[in-house]
Parts: sequence; structure tokens; C-alpha cells
Amino acid sequence: MMSANHFRFEKWYFDFALPTGEVIFFFLAKTRILGQKDFRLSLTVVSPRVAPIHRSFVLEGFAAAKPSLALLLLPGLQEFPSPSESEVRVRTFGDGFVLDLTFTRHPDARPSADPMVIRRGKRQILWEPVHSRSIVRGQVRTHGRTWTAEGYDGYIDRLVTDIFPLFTPVRTLYWGRLHHPEGSLVYAVIPRLRPAALVTWESSRERLEFNRVQVSGRGTATSPILGLDYPPAYTLNAQGPSASLRLDVENIAPAVETGFIGNEGIPSGVESRALNFLARNPRGIKFFSRGRGHIDHQNQATEFKDASFFSEIVRFS
Repeated sequence: MMSANHFRFEKWYFDFALPTGEVIFFFLAKTRILGQKDFRLSLTVVSPRVAPIHRSFVLEGFAAAKPSLALLLLPGLQEFPSPSESEVRVRTFGDGFVLDLTFTRHPDARPSADPMVIRRGKRQILWEPVHSRSIVRGQVRTHGRTWTAEGYDGYIDRLVTDIFPLFTPVRTLYWGRLHHPEGSLVYAVIPRLRPAALVTWESSRERLEFNRVQVSGRGTATSPILGLDYPPAYTLNAQGPSASLRLDVENIAPAVETGFIGNEGIPSGVESRALNFLARNPRGIKFFSRGRGHIDHQNQATEFKDASFFSEIVRFS
């Protein structure tokens, strides 16, 4: 059995939405496996109207090849910040690519009190929203285009695990983040093999967290790109000691459909298939979605409908 010292994976995910309907998301991921290390930046721009734009770098190798490339992820060079940081700046540039953004935690947002933790023996998967809602300012430039964030709504979360992917107890993951004038809602729900969930709702008057959540799918659709079956609509029902939450989700259109992200830059088909096997062939679809929500807390109700948001369904074989 592989020891915890042989594998560690940490991934920070960032996104923000533009008034045009586009969503820019990127992740920074560090992987250590059997003494080998990988530090990767992957950025995607998605739109309801055109094909996604994508750039990916293996940062250490790219920096060595092109000295003009620099990465600064405050508060330290090539180091992840503390999840309690109220401001995170990511700055990297080179080869026609610029990513210079500052994510400042929204005044209504707070770090999660209890991250979602899935244990397997002495090892674990930890996931937490770092900023359920950020105020984003800065610039992204790639493929000859420039996008400027002028105080737009953003989001950050963090995943850390020392469970080797072949042994992960996760089969299906539902994720989403919703920003609305009434408040911000974030969820990650794993129905099986070992059910786990974290749903947060934050507004100017309340902050709620739920870890007892049921998912009810409605209908079935299939991605012709991934061969992945998924519910085009589903409902989350969350219960707490003094509050409840219901979110009806309708996946309007796929934003991007992707297989194993680690395949990027791997020329060998044999190596690619081997990595897919070791990682249990994860496949995911990010969606432009629409939600209707109802929150009850201490005899007060909050409702919203037709709220546009960003969601994802991931499946491991």
C-alpha cells in the first residue's frame, strides 16, 4: 500500500464571472508522487456562445525555459496562502500570457468553520471554500484577447489529499457556486461511496453551513464527448438544527467537458491511459446553470429564482 509520504495533491481553484456571461476559471495544483513533483497552472475561459479558450503551464519547467515568466502567489513565491487570508493575488506572465488578479474576500463572506473531510484509514481528502465570494480586480490576457475584472464576483476553493487517486472513495461529485443579491451559496456533495457534503449560505444577516444533504436527480442526459451520463436537473435538500435549504438546479448548457486534467502536455498515449487508470478516469462537465432556492432560518425565509450560476458534475469510474 502506498504511504501518505508518497503522494500529496493540493489544488486551489479560482473563478470569476463577467457581465458578458463569460466565466474565467483557473487552478494552481501541486502534485508529489513517488518523489516526482509537478506544479501546474491551467486557465480556461468559457462562454455560452463560443468554444472554450484554454492555456496550461507546468510552472517550474516553463519558468526554467523562459526566464521572463514569473509567478507570485502571495504571501510567498510559489507557495499557497493560508485559507484564512482575506486577500489573494495571483500574478504570472510570459509568452503572450498575463494573469494578474487580486481576490479580496467579500464583506459578507467568512472562511468555512468545518471543511469537508473524507477519511480512508489514516489518509483523507479535505475540501473547503476559501472565498465563497470574492471581489476580483485585475487582468487576464491570452490568445490575443484581454479581459479586465473591475470588482466582479469571484470564488476560491481548496482541495488537499494524500489518498492516492486509485483508492479514492469518491464516485460522483456535485459542485456549484452561486452569487445573488440575496447572498452566496456554495456546495460540494458526494452521494457515495462514503457520503459527504458541505453547503454554505452567506448573506448580510446570516451564515449557515450544512453537512447533511440529499441529492435527487431529475432525468438523464449523456455527454457525447465524455460518454458520461448525468442528470440535467437535480435538487439539493439540506437540513440543520435550526435551518433548512432547498436548491433546484437546472443545467442550461455545458461550459466545458474534460477528462483527466493531468493528460495535458503528455505526448505518450500509453502514459496518458496509465495515468487515467491510476486516477480512476475522472471526467467532469462544468455547466452554465440556473437555480431556485429557499432557505428557512429561525422562522425567516429567503427565496430566489432564476439565479444564474456555475456548477459541475464529476464522475470517477
